[in-house]
Amino acid sequence: MKRRIILILIALLLLQVASAEIILNDFGSSVYNKGEQFSIAGTILRDVAVEGGSLEFRLVCGSLKFDLPALTVNVNAKETKTFSTAFFSVPSAAEGDCYVDVFLLFDKAILEDKRSETFTISDELKADEEDFEVNPIQVQLGKTLTLYGYVTNINDEGISGSANIYFKNNDKSYYVNNVDVVDGKLEYSYNVIDNKPGEYFVDVRVIDVYGNNKLFESVAKFNIVDELYIFVEPIHKKILPGSTVQLNGEVSTILGDGVADGTMQIILGDQIFSTEIKDGKLDYIFALPEDIDTGKHTLMFSFIEIDTGNWGTTDKTLYIEAVASEIKIDTFQESIEPEQILDARIFVYDQAKEIIEEDVRVELIDSDGKTVFLDSVVSGDRFSIEIPQYSVPGTWKLEATYMDISLEKEVIVDEVSNVEVEMENETLYIHNTGNVLYNDYISIELDGGDFIFTRKVSIDPADTWVIDLKKEAPSGQYDVQVTGNAVADNLFDNTIIVGKAKRSLNIIYSFMLICVIASLVYLSVFKKIHFNNIKIRIRRDEKHAKLRLKKIKAMKDRKVSKPMTFTKEQSISDFRERVLKDIRETEDKMASKEKHNSASSSFSPPARRSFSSSSSSSSESSSEEKKKDEGNSGLFNMFN
Repeated sequence: MKRRIILILIALLLLQVASAEIILNDFGSSVYNKGEQFSIAGTILRDVAVEGGSLEFRLVCGSLKFDLPALTVNVNAKETKTFSTAFFSVPSAAEGDCYVDVFLLFDKAILEDKRSETFTISDELKADEEDFEVNPIQVQLGKTLTLYGYVTNINDEGISGSANIYFKNNDKSYYVNNVDVVDGKLEYSYNVIDNKPGEYFVDVRVIDVYGNNKLFESVAKFNIVDELYIFVEPIHKKILPGSTVQLNGEVSTILGDGVADGTMQIILGDQIFSTEIKDGKLDYIFALPEDIDTGKHTLMFSFIEIDTGNWGTTDKTLYIEAVASEIKIDTFQESIEPEQILDARIFVYDQAKEIIEEDVRVELIDSDGKTVFLDSVVSGDRFSIEIPQYSVPGTWKLEATYMDISLEKEVIVDEVSNVEVEMENETLYIHNTGNVLYNDYISIELDGGDFIFTRKVSIDPADTWVIDLKKEAPSGQYDVQVTGNAVADNLFDNTIIVGKAKRSLNIIYSFMLICVIASLVYLSVFKKIHFNNIKIRIRRDEKHAKLRLKKIKAMKDRKVSKPMTFTKEQSISDFRERVLKDIRETEDKMASKEKHNSASSSFSPPARRSFSSSSSSSSESSSEEKKKDEGNSGLFNMFN
């Protein structure tokens, strides 16, 4: 309206400068569809009147020209003539940028002409995204979906025509059907039967009665599903082998609708069970095998609607409890000694001969019936038991117990005889480290056999026998070695013993040594010593003779009594007789003693008198005395 007022004002101004003019009003739109109607309005102003004139119109679109119906007009001089045509329809062939030429004719002569503003003729239609809708957007096979739409021309006027419906899946589009469009509205229902499940987009090509058309792509989308929901739960999830399983459940579409009757398959391992589904309800009982494996098992459920192709699967977990059927004990040693390791494994087998990996009670019982080991171990795992050092030898039992079944296996514990020796100061400690009574001899040697003594000992396992060496051996420093059956050689170096006074370690050996030494002495030394002793005795007698003569002389000088006088010859003769007598007595004694020399513990040969001069000095006499003393403390007196 404002635009028209402006145009009138412009026309009035032009009247002052121009003699005649046609002014066209605005068409009301700058774009028109084919077949759409429009009218032309304006004013004519002339200085000269026209009676019975003709007002003609021509639509020009490029090279195409379309004549429109003309008007008969009468124009008075200097008066504004207003005109308005009926509605023209845009020809179907018109397209692109167009304008309208207006001619005022009289008697076929053009008095005035005018060209309109340019406008566009298009064959496109109009629809917004929200103008299309699919319900439901998720549809089950066998169900129906409906497409709704609204299409207008460029100027928002509902069109009439037809619509081609296309479904597009995975970028592949296929034609579905054609539907009428009335007053811009379209509605189409589709029964989903054989479609592939998945996501779909809707393309709609709309063509109105004038040929205007447009492809509306992906104006809506929906999802076709063929999946059914199976809801099922076992009554008991932990079940014993051979027991029955009760199943309750139902089948429905994802929209919660019921399903047609059909057959449900139930798969457990390599077993297949079938049951009929009525009104979507599942109620079924089946028995488990006696030897079914322990642990988790998967129940597979499968159902298909034959008429529609809808199908559903699900799975549930059953836990089969173990039923122990057998125990096996493996030991890696048939016999064993104390302080060794007994390695073993306990296997508990279930109904399917599979290992039950659970705790097993294990007890080791010795030959006296006492429990040595008691604990729990995991079935199938290797475990170790250390046999105590002083274990009772004999047949032991390894017992395994799981729930209400048990098994025993014999284990032989060997006898071990073993003695260990320790030295502390002057005391030997003899330990029985075996597992049986030690009743045997122990030998102790000092310095490799100089002193040996043997003791029979009786020691219980784990007990100790004590030997005090200071009560057995003389004082001294020794290398002590202890030997005996089941006793390893034990040598204790440089052991100091403060004990008995030192004496011969072996009387027999000492006696034999004395005899040998005495024989050698006799053969090599005796005669020399014998004559040396005689010479000493002679010198001693000569000395006594001289002293006697001095006494006689002194008595004569004192005139105590009339002395007995001897001539020199008489004195020498008397001395010789006495010396010869002594020699004969000494030889007789020596001859007698030689027979018993080996048995004698001491020997003092008689001195032999010397025939040297009586003038020997006192120093010689003392020297002979010293030799005599050395002879008396010689080899033959070493054992006194």
